[in-house]
Amino acid sequence: MFESLKRIAAIPELKGRILFTLLLLIVCRIGVFIPVPGINGELALAYFKQATGGTQNLFQLVDIFSGGAFAQMTVIALGIVPYISASIIMQLMLALLPNLQREVKENPDMGRRKVNKYTRLLTVFLAILQSSLFARYAIQMNFANPGIIVPHMFEIQAFGFPWLFYLVTVMTMTTGTIFLMWVGEQITEKGIGNGTSLIITLGIISSLPSTIGSIVQQLNLDSQEPGQITFSSLLVLFAVFVLVIIATILIIQGVRKIPVQYARRIIGRKEVQGGGLFCSLKSELCRCDTCYFCLLSSHVSRDYCSIFRRSWMVRFYRE
Repeated sequence: MFESLKRIAAIPELKGRILFTLLLLIVCRIGVFIPVPGINGELALAYFKQATGGTQNLFQLVDIFSGGAFAQMTVIALGIVPYISASIIMQLMLALLPNLQREVKENPDMGRRKVNKYTRLLTVFLAILQSSLFARYAIQMNFANPGIIVPHMFEIQAFGFPWLFYLVTVMTMTTGTIFLMWVGEQITEKGIGNGTSLIITLGIISSLPSTIGSIVQQLNLDSQEPGQITFSSLLVLFAVFVLVIIATILIIQGVRKIPVQYARRIIGRKEVQGGGLFCSLKSELCRCDTCYFCLLSSHVSRDYCSIFRRSWMVRFYRE
C-alpha cells in the first residue's frame, strides 16, 4: 500500500486530481451542518428520530444518502437524489424517443450536451417539487412539535399560506441540490471520476459512526441483562455483510466471454487464416442506479399519502 501511495505522489497530475476531489468532498460535508434559515436543526433531528422509530421509509432513505442532512433539515437535505432520478428518467426517455436517440447517434457530442441540458433542467424541477413537499412535511412537524420553525418566519402568511417559509425552503434546498450536481460534474471532469457515486458514498460512510454507536448501545454492555442484539446475532450480521460485499465485487468484475469466429480473409495479396476471438459482456451493465430508483419509487406513494393524509390510499397500501 505504501508503494502505491509513493507512486501516486510521484505523478503530479494524479496527485492534483485526488486533492481536488478531497477538497470538493470536504466542502460538500460542510453543507450538512448549515441548516435551512428559519429551522431549528436540533429539534428537527430529535423529532425525526422519534417519528421514524426504526421503520424504513422514503425520508430515512433520503437521509442515508444525504449523510444525515435530511434529518437536520440543512441546505443539502435533498442530497443528490433529484439528479440521480433525473438521470435515470433521461436514460428511459433516450430509449423511448427515437428522435433523441437518432440525434445522439448521429452527433454524439451535440447529443450528449443536449441530454445533459435536459437532465439539469429536470433536476431543478424535481428539486423544487421535492423541496415543496419537504416544506409541507416541516410544517406538519412544527404542528406536532412547536419550535422547529422560527415563529417570526411562520407568522408571515398570505391567505393562511406561509409563503415566506415555502419560498426560503424551496430556494435554499434547490440551490443546495444544484451545487451538489455541479460538484459531482466537476469531480467527474477534473477529479478522479464518478463524482455522483463519491458523493453518495460519502453520505453513507458518514452515517457509519452513529450506526456503530447504536449497535453498541443495543448490546447493553453496561448491564447484565441481555440487550436487543446478542453477540451471536452480531457475528451473523457481520458475516452476511462480508458475504454481500464479496458477492457484489464478483458480480461487478464478472464478464461473460462470447466466442466470435472469423473466416479466412484476404488482406492485400495475403490470405489470413481465420481465428476465434471473444466479445466480453459485462454482467453488471445497469449499475445500482436502477435498483435505487425502484427502491425510492416504492416508498414515494406511501409517504405521499402520509404527508397529504389520504386515508383511503394509506389503507390500500397497508392491505
